Amino acid sequence: VGPFAYDLKGAFGGANLGANVQMGAIVAGIEVDGGWMGISGHRTSESSTAIYHQDHDVTGGLYALPAIRLGYAMGPVLLYGKGGYVWINGHQTQTTTKPGFHTDASGILQGWAYGGGLEYALGRGWSVKAEYLRLDLQDLNAAQIDVPSGYSFGNRTKIDAVDTVKAGINFKF
Repeated sequence: VGPFAYDLKGAFGGANLGANVQMGAIVAGIEVDGGWMGISGHRTSESSTAIYHQDHDVTGGLYALPAIRLGYAMGPVLLYGKGGYVWINGHQTQTTTKPGFHTDASGILQGWAYGGGLEYALGRGWSVKAEYLRLDLQDLNAAQIDVPSGYSFGNRTKIDAVDTVKAGINFKF
């Protein structure tokens, strides 16, 4: 098991759909964000034989984030907190330059998401918002298989938290 850590970087975009209920100044809601998260990370490490090395890569893809939000409205301004769970159709792979090995990639990146934002009502159902979310993604597992012997080498990859900032425009109907 290798202690391989990544600092993921990239851009993302998408859309959201949700519903809110306002009780006085308190606003509660549910929403689902979805889109493309183009995050990536790369590391190189030594192999068991000095003349070879291993490449470790993480990539993003389509994502979904169902969440709840709770906020406080002050006139046209809504200050809110948000929490949910994110799934990213990304992969972690480990390849080696040493001949005779087959690499197995991990599946979906997933974890808790939390943060908050500020939304400003423009009128006629339109609003603009800025939002910060921290994605605490779970560690990933992948394997390399020595084809001649069939022996599998497992690797756990630690994904550092991904901090996101987004701006958006909403239409409420």
